[in-house]
Amino acid sequence: MSISMSTPMRKGHLQAGWATVDITPDKKVNLQGQFYERISTGVHDPIYATVLAIQVVEENGTPGDQAVMIACDLVSVSKTILEKLRERLSGRITDLDPGKILISAIHTHTAPCIREAPLESFNWTEWKKLSSQEYMSPAEYIEFLTGRLAEAVVAAWNNRRPAKVGMALGHAVVGHCRRVVFDDRAVMYGSPATTNFLGLEGPSDHGVELMYFWDMDDKLTGVIINAACPAQVVEHEKVISADYFGATRRKIKEHFGDAVQVLPQIAPAGDQSPRDLIRRGKSETIMNSFEGMEELGQRIADACIRSYESAKKGAVSELVFGHSVEDIYLPIRKVTMGEVEQAQKEYDDLMQKYGAEDRVPGKDFVKLFNCRAVLDRKEVQEKASFYKMELHALRLGDAAFVTNPFELYIEYGLRIKARSKAKQTFAVQLSCGAGSYLPTRKAISGGSYGAGVANGIVGPEGGDLLVEHSVAAINRFWGDKGYTERTRGL
Repeated sequence: MSISMSTPMRKGHLQAGWATVDITPDKKVNLQGQFYERISTGVHDPIYATVLAIQVVEENGTPGDQAVMIACDLVSVSKTILEKLRERLSGRITDLDPGKILISAIHTHTAPCIREAPLESFNWTEWKKLSSQEYMSPAEYIEFLTGRLAEAVVAAWNNRRPAKVGMALGHAVVGHCRRVVFDDRAVMYGSPATTNFLGLEGPSDHGVELMYFWDMDDKLTGVIINAACPAQVVEHEKVISADYFGATRRKIKEHFGDAVQVLPQIAPAGDQSPRDLIRRGKSETIMNSFEGMEELGQRIADACIRSYESAKKGAVSELVFGHSVEDIYLPIRKVTMGEVEQAQKEYDDLMQKYGAEDRVPGKDFVKLFNCRAVLDRKEVQEKASFYKMELHALRLGDAAFVTNPFELYIEYGLRIKARSKAKQTFAVQLSCGAGSYLPTRKAISGGSYGAGVANGIVGPEGGDLLVEHSVAAINRFWGDKGYTERTRGL
C-alpha cells in the first residue's frame, strides 16, 4: 500500500479515544524469544493491546492530522501483521488513513510466537505432539491477533472525544547494559567478576517519558509510558506474561482506577536488560523472577504517580499536531567472502555430525542457525542493497514521537533525543516491523550475540543514517529542513 505523508501541520483542539483488547490465546502456544522451544503451561497475567486514536480539529470544525498508536504485549510486530491489520480495516473506518496506524511491541519473551518461518527451522517439534484443540499455531494466532486489533482500532477511533494532554519526565532504574567488555572481547551477560573485566560496553537511560490524557472534566483516561528496557525479567519462563509492564499496568490501575488505559512503549534498548550485571545475585533483587518483575513494575508506576501533578499543571487541549510517514532505505549489513567461507565450513561440519532427521541440540543449533543466517545474507545482498522501513514521526504540542523497527542499540536513541528540537522525545523501537538488532561499531568490534551479522539486517552505517532521518523528521515540525542549501565561500 502507499504510505501517506503528513497533512499540513495545524493547531487545533485535541480529540483522543482509547481501547484495550485482551490478546491472550485460549490454547497453548509456542513462546518466542529464546532459541530453545517453550510451550506455554498457563497464563501468569493476561497480555493486551492498547490503542490510542488522536486527531486535532480546527476552530471551524475542519479535521486536522491523525494517528492511531497501538502497543502490543508481544516480542515484536512484523510488517506483515501491520499490513494484515490495515487490510482488515479497509472500508470499516472511512475517515481514517490506514497509513497513519503505527504499532509496536514491548519485546516480552513470554508471549505467543508470531514467526512466519516454519517452526521446524528453529528445531522446534514438541508442539507436534499437541492436538489442534489444545494448541494454537503461530499462523492461527496471527489471525486471532489481527482480528482483535481491528476491533480495538475501530473502538478507539469511534471513542474519540475532546481531550487534554500533559507530559512529564520521570525516572526509574529499569534497564542496564547487558554487554560485558573484557580485555579481548565483549560478551552478552558475561560475568564481570574476573580480572580481565574492563566495564560495560554502553550507557543506560533511566528517564521515563510520560504523556497523560484527560477528558474535558479532568478525568484521567490514559497514559503513555516510554522506557528504555525490554520487558524481559522473566524471559525464560513458560507462562504467558506481559512481564514488568503487566505489573506496571496493574499498579497504575490500582492507584488511578481500572478505567485508566496504559500504553507501553520501549525506547531504543537493543543492548539493554533488566539485570544489573555488576550487582547481580548480590544486593539487588534477582531480576529473573516474578519478584523482580513486580519490583520493576513498581518503580515505573511510582515514576508515573509522582509525575502526575506536574503533568496536569501543564495540560492543554489546543495544540499543534502533525504526523509524517515515510519509507526510508538503509544499507544492508553485508557479509564478506571470508565470513561466507567460514560459515559454509562450519555448516558442512555440523551436517556431517548430525543426520538429516536428527534434533540438533543447544549450542550446536545456535551455531547452525548463525551459519544459515550468514549464507542467507550472501543471497540477500546479491539481490538487494537496502532495507526498506517505515518511519513515523509525530509532533503533539511540545513533544515528538519517532519510530523504528529495530532492537536499536541505546546510543542511537540517545543521539536522536539529544538532537531533537522537541521538549520531550518518545523514541519507539520495534515499531511497524521487526528488523532485529542494529548494533554500534563498538559492539561489532567486541563480537558476541546481538552484534553478529547473523543477528540483524542493518549495521552501523544504517544506524547513523537512521539517526539522521529520525532527527530530520522530528525537527521539520519545528521548521528545520534538516539540510544545508549552500556553504559560505563555495
